[in-house]
Amino acid sequence: MAAMRRGIALGPAFAALLCFVSIAPDARAQADVARQHFEAGKKLRDQGDCAGAIPEFNVSLAADKSVGALYNLGYCHEQLGQRQQAYDAYKQAQQLASARKDDRLREVSGALAGLLETPHIRLVLPQPLPDGIEIRVDGELVPASVYSAETVIFTKDAQSHTVTVTAPGYEDRNEVVATKHVKPIELRPKPTATEPDPPPPPPTPTVEAGGWTWQHWSGLGATAAGVGLLAVGSVMFISYVLDESSLYDRYQTAKKCPRAPEDTKLCAVASEQATRDDLRGQYDQNERDVRDKAPVILGTAIGGAVLIGGGLLLYLTAPRGRASDATTGGLQVLPILGQTTQGAALTGTF
Repeated sequence: MAAMRRGIALGPAFAALLCFVSIAPDARAQADVARQHFEAGKKLRDQGDCAGAIPEFNVSLAADKSVGALYNLGYCHEQLGQRQQAYDAYKQAQQLASARKDDRLREVSGALAGLLETPHIRLVLPQPLPDGIEIRVDGELVPASVYSAETVIFTKDAQSHTVTVTAPGYEDRNEVVATKHVKPIELRPKPTATEPDPPPPPPTPTVEAGGWTWQHWSGLGATAAGVGLLAVGSVMFISYVLDESSLYDRYQTAKKCPRAPEDTKLCAVASEQATRDDLRGQYDQNERDVRDKAPVILGTAIGGAVLIGGGLLLYLTAPRGRASDATTGGLQVLPILGQTTQGAALTGTF
C-alpha cells in the first residue's frame, strides 16, 4: 500500500520532467534560430545593407525577443529614414532592457533621445481610446498602430502642424501643435438631445414716416415760448438803447445854448435852460428805469435762450412716431389749433 502511494506521488513529478525534456529542445531550437538570424542581420547591417538586415532581425524577434535585435532593428529603420518604425523598435528595446536590468539600457536610451531630436509632436490621447478614433497630421492619416497613451508622431519639418482627431460619437477636434511639443487631446461627446429652437422675437413696431410724438410737440412748444421770452427781453433792451441815444443827443444839443454872463454853466434864456434840465431829468430817469428792469431783461433773455435750446434738442432727438393700426393700442396726444381754441386732445385705445 505504501509503495502504491509512493508511485502515485512520483507520477506528477515524472510527467513534469517528461514535459520539460520535450519542451527544452524546442526552446533551444528557437534560440538557435533567433541567434542565426540575428547574426545574419548584424552582418548585413555592418555591410551597410539595412534594407536586407531588417527582415533578418524581424525573424530573430519572432523566434526570441531580445534587446539586441530590437536595438539593431531600430538603428536600421533610422538609417533608412523610417523614424516612426525606429522609434517603436527603440522604445521596445528600452522597455525590455529596463525589465531585464540589461547593461545596454543607457545605450538604447541614448539612441532614442537622439531620434527625438528630429521634428515630431506628441499627443496625449484619452484612455481608453474611443472606438474608431482617427488622427490626421496636416491631412495625412496616422496609422492606428502608432496610437498609445502618449503618441509620438514624426513630422517632415520643424514647424507647427494641424492635428485633426475624429471619433464616432465625439466632436471633431482641430489643434495646432508646434514641433517637439506635447498636446493633450480632450474629446467631448456630441450632444444627444436636440435643444428646442428659441421662441421668435416679438415683432418690431412699424414706424410711420413723418409721425410726430409728444416730444416733437413739447420741443416745438418750448422753442416757441423761448422765442417769446427772448423777444420780450430784446424789445425792452432795444427800447432802452433807442431812448438813451435820443435823449443823449437832444441833451447834448441843449447844452450848446448861449451862456448867461453871470454864470457860464446856465443858459442865457430861461426856457432853454428849462428844456435842458428837463432832458437831463428824462435821461437820468431812463437810466434808473433800465437798472430796475435789468433783472427782467436778463432773465427773459437767458430763459428764452435756454427754452429755445432745450426745445430744439427735444425736437431733434425725439423718436419717430408709430404707425397707427387696428391691432396696436396706446394713447396719442394731438394738438388743437383753431381760431378760437388752442389745446391738446387725448386719443387712442383705453
